[in-house]
Amino acid sequence: MLTQPIPEVTSGDVDRVVRRDFPEEKHAEVLEILSVYGRESWQCGEDRVRLAALKLADGDVGKLRGEIDRAVLDYHGVISGAEYPGYAVEVGCCGLPMDDEHCEHAAHAKEVIDDDWRQYRVWLEG
Repeated sequence: MLTQPIPEVTSGDVDRVVRRDFPEEKHAEVLEILSVYGRESWQCGEDRVRLAALKLADGDVGKLRGEIDRAVLDYHGVISGAEYPGYAVEVGCCGLPMDDEHCEHAAHAKEVIDDDWRQYRVWLEG
């Protein structure tokens, strides 16, 4: 059965990416925007979701605000767009377990998963 990797990230990663992707005069504003996600008890994986929003924002404060607003409502789309951008577009499969028995696209799905993981790590390590 194929599985998608889940990044193990920390608040230190969030801080590092903020410093890398935004000019110094924007850091306080960016951190305030990021703090909006995680205020509610049901909002889980704060660092992972915040990094996903940072990735999708690509250094744009307005986009970051939009991604955090979207995550507050439902974080799944933000994580999917940042961590698994190729999977939903190229695989989508049949809703069954992703293995050779259930899906003839399992080999391609593995390639897409590997590509998604590679691009995320390259971005994170930037």
